[in-house]
Amino acid sequence: MTRAACHSSLVLASVALSLLTAPSTARAVSEHSHHGARSVAGGGPAVQAYQAAHARMMRAMNKPFTGDPDIDFQIHMAPHHQGAIDTAQVALRYARDPWTRQIAQSIMIAQQQEIAQFRLWLARHGARPPRPARPYYVINPATYPDPEENSSEGGRPEELVRHTWAPGSGVPLVPDHGMGLAPKHTATQAYKAAHEKMMRAMSVPFTGDPDVDFRTHMIPHHQGAIDMAKVALRHARDPWVRQAAEAIIVAQGQEIYRFQAWLDRHRRDAASRR
Repeated sequence: MTRAACHSSLVLASVALSLLTAPSTARAVSEHSHHGARSVAGGGPAVQAYQAAHARMMRAMNKPFTGDPDIDFQIHMAPHHQGAIDTAQVALRYARDPWTRQIAQSIMIAQQQEIAQFRLWLARHGARPPRPARPYYVINPATYPDPEENSSEGGRPEELVRHTWAPGSGVPLVPDHGMGLAPKHTATQAYKAAHEKMMRAMSVPFTGDPDVDFRTHMIPHHQGAIDMAKVALRHARDPWVRQAAEAIIVAQGQEIYRFQAWLDRHRRDAASRR
């Protein structure tokens, strides 16, 4: 991969992180595709597996909206979470960095639990629940690496300050900037706009490095969840749905920062070796 292409991928990650506090009209990739993420020539098994996970998620999220913001949030968030599980499964299979595997395992565990909660809520409220998470990942003694043995993860806890949004701090009201997420839009329009924005952002090319590709594609994926959760905070009526939206904003915002910190360190290390 050329330096320019690598720089383009890192710019996308930085733009996605900035969207936690304010939308940007910048586009990190000059050419976007509505049909899925592009890859390096020839691809490889990891790239092909990432692309397949992305395509499955996009098909599964292509569901009609009911007009009920509480129901729509969950029936579209469930396949979105399944997409994260599928992508993390690819990272577990191909990634080399132990911290990539650690965060992939964390994503699988957290998001399969949230899918189960969505299913219970939807069933109780008379809506057809989505399929359960698959495969179901179970924690075992070897699940997480020992941080004393593996110190390659970038970022420190104190660096999360001002990069996340805390529950109870109010709905993060932001100007529209053409993103379709301002309160003047209906919930359905805003959910659709968030989905379209995520599709464009996830068209960043694959590099062929499974550790890098996992993060550069999970950043816009997580930002899509944050955008949908912000819509839910503006429009949902059920307190549990609003609480779930808050939790998604916080957890996935923190993971975006961890992804970006790792990419920044990876870039610095690569530059020092040249």
